[in-house]
Amino acid sequence: MDYTISKDRLVRLIKTMINLVRPNFSDENAKVATYSDGDDTYIRYYNKDKKSYHNGQPETFARYYVWKKELVLDQDLFITLEDYFGSEGMTFIIDWFNDEFKQDAESVTF
Repeated sequence: MDYTISKDRLVRLIKTMINLVRPNFSDENAKVATYSDGDDTYIRYYNKDKKSYHNGQPETFARYYVWKKELVLDQDLFITLEDYFGSEGMTFIIDWFNDEFKQDAESVTF
């Protein structure tokens, strides 16, 4: 017997999973900073209350490169989501991000 999960339901499932893994990665809780070097502009979504064990800086959830419309997730988060949803499901991560942060991402990577 085959089961089909609607796009909306899968996006809600992804939102729930992200909330479990990175509770502050939401429009309501994430801190946002914009950086630009003239040729490239990106928006950084981060948690100012938690430091990264890699470099001691505030934990970065993702960067969104505005001109390339590319979402770059934290590597650990990307791998966790890919493990659960597979490479085909990563398009729904883009849908979640665009809905949550009112952006227009077209690709996702780490």
